[in-house]
Amino acid sequence: MKLKIKCNGDPQSAVVVNAATDEIVENVVGVEISLTPFEVGAALILKCVELDLDNIEAEEIERRDTQGNERGSGTSDD
Repeated sequence: MKLKIKCNGDPQSAVVVNAATDEIVENVVGVEISLTPFEVGAALILKCVELDLDNIEAEEIERRDTQGNERGSGTSDD
């Protein structure tokens, strides 16, 4: 699926949609885009989703693990 970010200039109105159907992708709470002269990268920040991905790299990060650290490192919030 190809995604498209639609916005009228007001960040509060921005939505992520399926490019083929224009259907809004639910539970997107943030989008981070990185641009370099030779590469474009994007990260979607989602909540409450179930993923079934093919040929896409994804990393699940728990809420208390905002740095992507292993579970055993650092101090526990529990």
